[in-house]
Parts: sequence; structure tokens; C-alpha cells
Amino acid sequence: MILVAGVVGCGADTAAEREPGPEPSRGPDLGPCPPEPGAQQDLLARQCAVAAAWEGSDEARRWAEEFHPLDPVIQLPEGGLRDDSDALAFENGSVRALTSLPDEAAEGSIRWEDGESGPVPLMSAADAFGEMDSGIADSSPGFHALEVTGVERGEMRLRTSRGPAQAPAWLFTLDGYDTPLRHAAVALPEPPAAPVGPVEDGEGGGGEGELRGLDALVPTGEDGRDVSVMWLKGSCDGRDLDVLETDASVVIAASVDAAPPDVVCTAEVRPVWQTVELERPLGERAPLDAYTGEVLQPAHPALE
Repeated sequence: MILVAGVVGCGADTAAEREPGPEPSRGPDLGPCPPEPGAQQDLLARQCAVAAAWEGSDEARRWAEEFHPLDPVIQLPEGGLRDDSDALAFENGSVRALTSLPDEAAEGSIRWEDGESGPVPLMSAADAFGEMDSGIADSSPGFHALEVTGVERGEMRLRTSRGPAQAPAWLFTLDGYDTPLRHAAVALPEPPAAPVGPVEDGEGGGGEGELRGLDALVPTGEDGRDVSVMWLKGSCDGRDLDVLETDASVVIAASVDAAPPDVVCTAEVRPVWQTVELERPLGERAPLDAYTGEVLQPAHPALE
């Protein structure tokens, strides 16, 4: 799933709501490992283990050397999508090409903000379109689709694991829009593997404060200090986010508080975005999920 920048102009229904939630709790920002004894010892010990395993690992080296986007690889037309029907079409991957799409891959180059540049393999316009296309427009002809009427090469600015960059992009002209939808044309490398194994069943703390996984992350705000994470919220879940910041990584732990015994909970689960404020900008540090140990990847957020 791909994360998208921009907003819907006319207030589409959202697949994942955004909720500020309580101010996330946090341990010390630097140097809290190993943790002191206390209520959050198991949680902080896990964060410390993830951060320590990442530091100096081959995966951390790959993160620093390769192109790993932190921003959306798709940017909507200026002003976002114009109405609910277009937003629903995009959410469902209902797109239709009314023009030929080049299917040749090529080489391009990225220009980093620090002045460096380097060659990168590119994906074809057809492949970029395919990442947005679920096939529903062909299988369900009556379903409303976004229609692509043209495509050309261009650029887009992205925050990445190596800092801000100008990256090659495919600019798709959408019927009814004055500005294009941009899709990064860089063929992305495999995400870094987790430097540690995931939390085993029964080792998440259990009951109150049980460690759970996160699903996605995106930096928000120009200064990079705010990041939004997505998690699956149950009908009675109360969830805290704890952050461990080091020079090389930001380890985010999500823990679930047990519901009161007299509360009846349903099986409903919904995706929710929650914002965390960091002590300093995320920058080129790796955002890591304490539960899985994996780098949190950009994903398709709710369109607002």
C-alpha cells in the first residue's frame, strides 16, 4: 500500500480516522539503556534491544546509502481530489488509462539537498500506473474511475533516508484537473530487514500495557518533529505510544491498556492515525516499530 500526500478538497469519507489522542508518554530521549527497574521496564528493554540491534547493522548501512522514501511516493494534484467520488476511486485503485503508457524502464538521477547526486534505476510509466491500479475499473465498468489522459517525465521533492531529494517522477494528467498527479519513478530497493526478531506470543507484556504492532508512519510538518503512525484500534482499546530516540533511530512502541472489567467490547477494529511529537526532527534516522523491529514504511493514509 502506498502513502499519499495531499488532501481531498470536498471532505471524503475516511478509511482511517485521525485522532490526536492523549499526549504520548516517552522514556528519556538519549541514554536510557539498559532501563532502570520500573513499571515500563519490559517495554523500554524491548526498545533498547531494537535500537542497539539497528546501530551499526548492515541494514542501517543500507538505510544510509540507499533511496528509502519517508514521504509519500504519490502526490495528489494541487488542492487534492475534488470530490468524494474521486477520493473513493483513488482509495479503491479505480484508475483508467485513456492514453498509451511507456513501458520502458530507464536510468535517472537523484539530486540530494546536500548537493550530491547519483544514478538510480527507474520504473516505467506503465509500472507506476500499475501500482495505483487495482483492476476494479476493468472488472467493474460501472465503478467510477479516475481517468489518465496524459503522462510525462518530471520531478518531485521527497524526504528520504538520505535527506531531502529531488527525485524523478511520472506526472499523470487526470481528466478534470489542472495539475498532475505525481508518482516517484525510482525503482525502490527492498526495505531494510528487522535487525531483531518480533516479540513472541506471550512476551508483549500481557494485559495492561501489552505491546502491539504499528502499521505505517509518515513525517508531518515542515520541521520533521511530528510523525503520524497508523495502528488498528479495537472498540475498547486505550493505547499509549512510547518513543525512544537515539542518534540512529526512533523506536516507537504501542501498548494497549486493558478495558475495565465491566465494559462490554465488540470485535470492531479500525485503522487510526495518531501523531507523535519528537524531541528533534526525524531527519535521516530510521523509524522502527518496537514490536516487529522493522522500519515503519510509508503507507496509504486516510484522505481528508
